[in-house]
Amino acid sequence: MNDQVLVKAYSYLSLLRSRLHHPRNEEKALPYLDLEKEISRYRTAIVYVGLSSVRAESPGEAVDLIQYAFRNTENWFVPAFTPSFRRTGVYSVMHSRPEVGAFSKNVFKQSLKRTVDPIHSLFIMNGELPYADTMGDTFDPGGVYKSFTTQDACIVNIGTPKIVSTNLHYSERFAGLPYLECENHQGVVILPGGKEKEINHTSYKYKNRISWNRKKIERLWIKNNCVNVGSWNGALCRIIDGETSMSCLHKALTKDPYFMVTF
Repeated sequence: MNDQVLVKAYSYLSLLRSRLHHPRNEEKALPYLDLEKEISRYRTAIVYVGLSSVRAESPGEAVDLIQYAFRNTENWFVPAFTPSFRRTGVYSVMHSRPEVGAFSKNVFKQSLKRTVDPIHSLFIMNGELPYADTMGDTFDPGGVYKSFTTQDACIVNIGTPKIVSTNLHYSERFAGLPYLECENHQGVVILPGGKEKEINHTSYKYKNRISWNRKKIERLWIKNNCVNVGSWNGALCRIIDGETSMSCLHKALTKDPYFMVTF
């Protein structure tokens, strides 16, 4: 690793440590990030948002600011997750409210196109998503989340204190990690128009109680120059390169299958 990358990584980690102790200094500490310019290098993005961190007059205005920033992104998507399907066995593409994140709940009001995955569905904000009609297996190595590991894809965090990426589940499955199992959930998906379809859906399950070591993962990505970080509208913003982050994480997991987790 060259000196320039070392300095960048050290400076960023120092800024994050400072932010933890002095959160009000976040905007002063982090360099400005031109979000539109940075995401213009990619054709595809999945976007995770901590909406309250975005400087705006209201949640609705914050949503508008984010949507405007991504107006020229060819394909971009927002989580619309409904983990309760594991319990209820019912998911309506049109009417099941997202259960994770204020941004997703605000986007839900726009009645956008949505994928049919009953647990990890995505709002299609713009463009198309390969394999979007797949219901059978969320994290299949050839499935939907592969779309965010290609050369022209990125994972964007806006206002999230720690890295957030559903693709970490995809990496676990891709690497065939020893603590991971597949779990089947039977139920019904209600498609647009009201047609019901019975499904046997596959998702992830852990053999042990684990938690991701997100700081460790982020340090790996910083070291390998996979993350661009800065402040955008008052919020800590990360742009994670889909291809390089997947590649270096897979190499780390090949050496140590437990690299990502803490028991």
